[in-house]
Amino acid sequence: MQVLSYTEENYLKGLFKLTIEVGEKEEAGTNEIAAHLGVKPASVNDMLKKLKDKKLIQYERYGKSSLTKEGKKRAIEIVRKHRLWETFLHEKLAFNWDEVHEVAEQLEHIQSKKLIDKLDQFLQYPSIDPHGDPIPDAKGEWPPKT
Repeated sequence: MQVLSYTEENYLKGLFKLTIEVGEKEEAGTNEIAAHLGVKPASVNDMLKKLKDKKLIQYERYGKSSLTKEGKKRAIEIVRKHRLWETFLHEKLAFNWDEVHEVAEQLEHIQSKKLIDKLDQFLQYPSIDPHGDPIPDAKGEWPPKT
């Protein structure tokens, strides 16, 4: 599996949140992605081209973008790590729920699958994070909606 930069991972996570998770749609435009990530549209175009070259997104310049199957898988892994770290920070280190996001943003880029699996086990396989967001399991499956 190719290692992605922090920025590439953040774009995948952002595109995932704009489309599948929040928007329940397949595609997002460059300006929408730029606004979500707080960057300029020109920067978005450059990164989307890189992600397309890595076969993580489908993208045509000035068109809408969508995650490929592999891109979606990688985005879910990043979201999973982020939410597990938020849960750990809140439950085990007593961070306030409004403090966990910033630290989890840094920790989500750790590449060790073993560490994340052990963290999940240590936390007894939580299904939601401190904000009430669902945490996908190790297979990328989402907990049933209640």
